[in-house]
Amino acid sequence: MYQVEIKKFDEMQVAALAHRGPYPQIGSVFSAVADVFSKQELWGRVTGPAVGFYYDAPDASMPRAYAGMIVSAGPAPLETVMIAAGRYAVLRHIGPYDGLPAAWDWLYRIGLAGLVVEGAPPFEMNPNGPMDAVPADFITDICVKLR
Repeated sequence: MYQVEIKKFDEMQVAALAHRGPYPQIGSVFSAVADVFSKQELWGRVTGPAVGFYYDAPDASMPRAYAGMIVSAGPAPLETVMIAAGRYAVLRHIGPYDGLPAAWDWLYRIGLAGLVVEGAPPFEMNPNGPMDAVPADFITDICVKLR
C-alpha cells in the first residue's frame, strides 16, 4: 500500500508559527505563514517546501505543531524550528490531506518495523499544495528521524 524510503537530509532551518489544536486545522497556520512571507517580501529566502512538525499524538487534547517554510540560513522572520541532519524514514503520500491519518497509522504500525526511531518530532514536507495542485495530486512526505 505504501512504501518507505530511507533518505539523508542536511540540517535545514524552518521559519514557522505555532499551532495548538486538532492537526487537520493547521492549514490556517500555513496561510498565516504565507501572509507573513508575502507582506515582508520574504519569498526569496525560501529554499524548500512547506513543513509541518507534529509533537503529540493526534488524539491529545491540544496537540502541538508548527507550520512553516524551509528558509536560507540567517535570522528567521518567524520562530525557528530546525530539521536535524541525518537519516529519515520517508513515506510519500499522494492525494487529499484527509488520507494522511491512514498513512501515518500505517507508517507507525508497519512501515517503521525493524528501524530505530530517534526522539525528534516527525514532520511532513509538502512540495505542493492547494495553491498549485488539485487534491488528488497533493504530495506529502511524512518524515521520521532514525538513529
